[in-house]
Amino acid sequence: MFRKKKLTLAVTAAATMASFGSINVHAQEDDALLEEVTIVGSRIPREISDAPSPVTVLDAVDIKLSGLENTADVLRQTVYNSFGSFRERSGSSFGQIAQVDLRGIGAEYTAVLINGRRVPGSPFTGTSAADLNTIPLSAIERMEILTDSASAIYGADAIGGVVNVVFKDDFDGFEFEIGGERPTEEGADSEHFSFLWGENFDRGNIMIGGEYFDREAISDADRDYSRASVFGTSFNDTEGVSVGGNTGFTPAFDEAFPLGTCDESLYAGVLTDPFGVPGSGCGFAYANISLQTGNLERKSLFLNADYQINDQTEVYVNTRYTNNETSGRYAPAVGFFPVPASSPFNTRGEDFDAFHRFVGHGNRNDTNDIEEIDIVLGVEGKIGDTSINYDVYAQAYNYQSDSRGNTYVQASAIAAAVAEGRYDVFNPLSTDPVHLAAVEETGIELTRDIETDYYAFGANIDGQAFGDSAWSAGFEWADEEYQDIYDEFRENFDVLGSSGNSASGERSRWAVFGEYNWAVTSDWEVIGAARYDDFDDFGSEFSPQIMTRYSPHEYLTFRASVGEGFKAPSLTNLNASLQESFDDITDLYRCEAQLAAGQLADISECPTFQVRNFQGGNPDLEAESSESFNIGAIFDNGTFSASVDFYNIEIENIVTELSLAQVNTREADGALPSGTVVTRGASSVVNGVTIPGAIIDIENPFTNGAVLEIEGLDIRTNLSLDSDFGTWDLGMQWSHLLTYDEKTASDVPTEDLLDSEDGNTGYPEDRINTNIRWSLDDLTVSWNTQYISSFENVSETARYASWVSHDLTLNWFEPFGAKGFEVTAGVKNVTNREASIDPDGGYNDSVVLQLYSVAGRVPFLTFNYRFGE
Repeated sequence: MFRKKKLTLAVTAAATMASFGSINVHAQEDDALLEEVTIVGSRIPREISDAPSPVTVLDAVDIKLSGLENTADVLRQTVYNSFGSFRERSGSSFGQIAQVDLRGIGAEYTAVLINGRRVPGSPFTGTSAADLNTIPLSAIERMEILTDSASAIYGADAIGGVVNVVFKDDFDGFEFEIGGERPTEEGADSEHFSFLWGENFDRGNIMIGGEYFDREAISDADRDYSRASVFGTSFNDTEGVSVGGNTGFTPAFDEAFPLGTCDESLYAGVLTDPFGVPGSGCGFAYANISLQTGNLERKSLFLNADYQINDQTEVYVNTRYTNNETSGRYAPAVGFFPVPASSPFNTRGEDFDAFHRFVGHGNRNDTNDIEEIDIVLGVEGKIGDTSINYDVYAQAYNYQSDSRGNTYVQASAIAAAVAEGRYDVFNPLSTDPVHLAAVEETGIELTRDIETDYYAFGANIDGQAFGDSAWSAGFEWADEEYQDIYDEFRENFDVLGSSGNSASGERSRWAVFGEYNWAVTSDWEVIGAARYDDFDDFGSEFSPQIMTRYSPHEYLTFRASVGEGFKAPSLTNLNASLQESFDDITDLYRCEAQLAAGQLADISECPTFQVRNFQGGNPDLEAESSESFNIGAIFDNGTFSASVDFYNIEIENIVTELSLAQVNTREADGALPSGTVVTRGASSVVNGVTIPGAIIDIENPFTNGAVLEIEGLDIRTNLSLDSDFGTWDLGMQWSHLLTYDEKTASDVPTEDLLDSEDGNTGYPEDRINTNIRWSLDDLTVSWNTQYISSFENVSETARYASWVSHDLTLNWFEPFGAKGFEVTAGVKNVTNREASIDPDGGYNDSVVLQLYSVAGRVPFLTFNYRFGE
């Protein structure tokens, strides 16, 4: 067969040693198996151990010995997922999706591929960030993680790096697997089942597989750090408790008081200082109801087949289908609404505002029914008797979700019911028929219809040039249509307990790209890559990159790369409808003119007031641009391997949202970004000074302008030892951040987010994974550790403590001679290490859930049986 050979286990082992990921101890060294393959980071086939860019490979054995059951969990645990990444959680507009975020830049800056082809972004986010929860782990042959910027190869969104998930193929036989996890803490019980069948025939192969995965939610009440607690008499002395139990406020917001009896069987009791307002209020322990993580149930099917038409032509098909059913739970809806003095239930005799928990309506329960289908048809082969290979493919992709949320409250209906005396705001659990009818009338179900349609077509050719030089070239075309349609209640801002506005858009793009690998000498090569992308909705971008690899000694190699990249503005940032808001502003632009004209004695007299403003998409956005640099050294004598890479990435023109104060400053400087509009009344001239009119409203959509610079070191080591008592493999991966500087706009200072000197939540500088693996005959024992360094909290008075987790795994192939059977068992987080919590600020789900394991100690057991292979 002409076709480029698939990566064998021996090749994976060699690749891992070269790129310093984990090591597959089951592989055997065999130079004959070091075939040329297409590895992430280049479209020119080559021996994977010769990759010019830093690539970490995790193969199926590495994944099995990790004890992890989900694709997202495997990637979340890598050291290059610097600050963690979004995972399924309750109460988020992202639903129960999961992402990977290389370098901590943002998930939308990491390109995710399957078999070298892009996975479109999840419509839940409206960005290019893919949903990893739709990728079945049982289908994966290996994961390739490129930690260098790669826009010159893969186009937009590859600034932070690339993850390429390679599916299994060429399988002959049948196997099935069943397993599960039973954490010692409450929640997160899981089970999975998978099967794989394949058959080789004279001219090809067909393989069909399926997977079922189910993981239960974790409740906030099941963890000490996230459950509700009251340790004083003030709302400031609580965790997981809201002012919104049943609390009233005077119209001037200068006095607070509890409404009703504040029954402690239902509420958290009467506490002082609600929102810092004098008085007391009736609290609600929402964290005793809410889910910390959501429920996830996944059913997947996949099919790979290829057929060799003749010695030079082969057709192939790759398909996958996934159905995810997810759910989350949050406490009953809460919201502000007026209670007029005329309301029959108002015993105060004056108007007041209620911050009220709708416990009579019930808990908020959100469900998502997600379906994803991806079909790729292609033909590959060799052109005549030449050395030129080609691959032409077409792809059709659809991702859609039917999202529902119940027991929310219609704002206008509840205001009317309260004013008319039909809803008893003092006793939401009243059994009065009139009150119960009002509960039924004001409760609403929210809907959200989400869908992405993506069609792509592409071709790539590669061949040999002079001597050992090689080249590749190709083109891509893609069309994407996305919609995220919210219900009419949220569109009209007529709902309590939720928010959101619709977005939709469509874009087409085409690209041409090429690479040339110049073998300067037998020890030195230079690779040039370039790509031109043209988008129909914002313009075009050119991305060049130069890489080099030099080996002055058989054990020593140096590599370097420099390139430019870009990120296309998301369809949401371009097209999201404007959403009305009322926020405070101090109009210094006008006041400084009034001061100059003598209308103000001092700038301190400048008033602060609320102004109507609109935030949302901006069709005038430009692409974000980046410059990247990587230099590294590799030592590998076959037994011991070590590498160090220094990288620097600077991103400019980042899409951001200006504060109203920044808009005011930009207006004064005559430098408002495109799409930002300040509408004022008529100007006037006083004492020869032109005074701008008063602000009427502000259109403040997304705009370009933020800057981010990061630099760091990646260090990897591996040691392999053979003895009469088995094989030992010891590995370490260390990612250390040196700089993470952000400038949100041109008129603000640079903030060092590692040291958190400017009051922001800091980020960990170090992530270290270690692996010790021992193998003897058919038995393998693995000990993995994950370390995350400490970092400062928001107020700099405390720190998130450093965190270490230990995982132990035993793999026994054909135990007691049971042919075809394999058992994998172990314990993750052996020491039951809890997530690090800020002792000053308390539990923060955007930090804890992204960075740490929250399931506690997790015993797991998996049985696998295969035959006929």
